[in-house]
Amino acid sequence: QRVPKERSLRRRLKKEDVADEDIERKARREAARLAAMDAPPEGWVDPPKAIKTTETSQEQKRARRLEPQVEFKQLWCNYLLMQQPCVPWSEQNYNTNRKITIPCGKCIKMDQKNGEILKLFGGIDIQGRLDFPPGTKVKIITPYIFVQGQLSMTIQDVIKGADQEHVKIVFIGKQDVLFVPHTTNKMACGGSGFACNVGSKAMVVAGGQLNIKGMTRGCPAWFKAQDAERTSDVGTSWYVIPDTVQGEWWDQEDGVCNNLARTHGQPYSKYVYTDEYTKELDATDNVTMIHKLSNRDKPYSSISWGVDPFCAKNFNVYNFNADIMVRNDVATEITVLLKVYHATDPSLDIVEKICACESSEKMGWVTCACEKTFRQRHEDARMLEILFRLNDTVSDIWWKNINFTFNKKLRQFPDSEITLSRAVSNCWGEGSFVLVTSQTTDYTDSKVYKIKEAKTTGLMLKTGAFSTDRSEMPELAILNRNILFAAHASDEKQGAHLIIMNTPDKDQMVEGVAFMGFGQQGNDGRYPINFHMNQNIGGTYISKNLILNSYQRC
Repeated sequence: QRVPKERSLRRRLKKEDVADEDIERKARREAARLAAMDAPPEGWVDPPKAIKTTETSQEQKRARRLEPQVEFKQLWCNYLLMQQPCVPWSEQNYNTNRKITIPCGKCIKMDQKNGEILKLFGGIDIQGRLDFPPGTKVKIITPYIFVQGQLSMTIQDVIKGADQEHVKIVFIGKQDVLFVPHTTNKMACGGSGFACNVGSKAMVVAGGQLNIKGMTRGCPAWFKAQDAERTSDVGTSWYVIPDTVQGEWWDQEDGVCNNLARTHGQPYSKYVYTDEYTKELDATDNVTMIHKLSNRDKPYSSISWGVDPFCAKNFNVYNFNADIMVRNDVATEITVLLKVYHATDPSLDIVEKICACESSEKMGWVTCACEKTFRQRHEDARMLEILFRLNDTVSDIWWKNINFTFNKKLRQFPDSEITLSRAVSNCWGEGSFVLVTSQTTDYTDSKVYKIKEAKTTGLMLKTGAFSTDRSEMPELAILNRNILFAAHASDEKQGAHLIIMNTPDKDQMVEGVAFMGFGQQGNDGRYPINFHMNQNIGGTYISKNLILNSYQRC
């Protein structure tokens, strides 16, 4: 009686295996389809038609697993991968309208040298190794790249300007991509035939490895101006320190622009006019005046005063400081604000934060101090006004020793030239763009300049204004790379994304790569670079990368 039962069991298990294989085959076909892609640029071949499936079918339901369930392991067939010789891509005769699979245990070498465009509308599944050796120049257009084996690139030439990248990969498409793992990891997405939904325009590392080198270790991606000053071959024109602006308006104690908080004996105004404002002498100091505001009922209930835009000259730097006490037992943040009234259009009025500090009655008098650099928008304004904001809408506020005094004027070098250090001359090239960070408290003061030409003394760069203070000297960063990963420009706020997921004990190398238009706004986990549940990958090296126009985080 036992024998028939065993035979019946074997027959049933065999049928289930056949069904699993059929489901897996259909899921792989489903993962390769490219329906709802963006319209390709003129001259592209049309993508293949979508494979029609029934949304309620068992196969479709099983193919839409969102998260990997277990770790992705290294593919067993790649055990001797690095010992395998690489064969040229051009000899493979790939059908670029279908998914291209680099077989496990095999190495394919990109042999494009002249900037060829490869339109791989079926996507790329790297189960073996895909190598981009030095000298490669190619542009690839694809909806996704899966890395289950290894993706290696070594492009460490001198960096040139925009549109001169050696390797450029553009991700296209709006439809979510379904990733079906190699049979080694068939359980990682929930079982045989199951797939992980990795979103659109996906670059996915699952059990595989990135070994991407776009800059040499000795080439800096950025440096501080003061670091360069200690290099003997930097041009002295960079570091000319001018005298502070002289004149009765700013540096003299009685000048009208010396202290912008001075009211010349008049009381301060009330920004919200329902408050009660009084001023009285400090009981311990018959010179210091205390300004008291009570009966507050709005966050902006505060004292205020106007600032003459004539004094707010472009690049003038002022120091603000005031002793403040919020009459409350709980420490509360009070913010110092500058309201900028547009010269002609009230809808363009803005409020800028100068600084903030916490205060309470228990803390006593607290000195709130900071620095403000005026820019052209302040000089051109119809009116400027200082006010304060406190989230607490009921507590009284006391002020004393209010000052907003002139500090210095930043020197401008219109259309001046500097010579960059030879430390970057061997890897930053002519025509590339350089970011000069803000040297003021206003982050919008950063500028982008173009490297003019290469000379024997170094690289020539045209610049604008620089601070006279060593502590405020800017940083310089190069804004180009030899390797560029980008998203199709028409996909606003839904860019590409790189995810290394559930791949422990597999060190990753991503160095000197530009990610442009990556990240997907509103989609959790779709960031330009995302390490997802990888546990220990202590040897991973992520350095000198550039993230431009991100749609969600870094």
